[in-house]
Amino acid sequence: MTKNQSGNEKLILTASAITFLYFTGILLIDLLKLDGVFLGVLRELLTIPFMIALIVLVVLSVISIYKANIKLQSRSTYALLILLATIVLLSLAS
Repeated sequence: MTKNQSGNEKLILTASAITFLYFTGILLIDLLKLDGVFLGVLRELLTIPFMIALIVLVVLSVISIYKANIKLQSRSTYALLILLATIVLLSLAS
């Protein structure tokens, strides 16, 4: 594995974790019925970009897993598991 590929995997894993935390936060805000203008504006501005990032990150992590010869202990695999957990969380919440 090259240094550049390792850096890309770190970036994908970090972005996946941030995406998971964002959607978990949004669901907790809805669950706790916290409402405010600032939270509403942030939610409206960031939800669509994070949805697009979710799709792009799934594709990038699958490509990275394929390039790493399907190693199950790579960072891309963990990123894909985080993204799949995010998708399941969003599916169950709706």
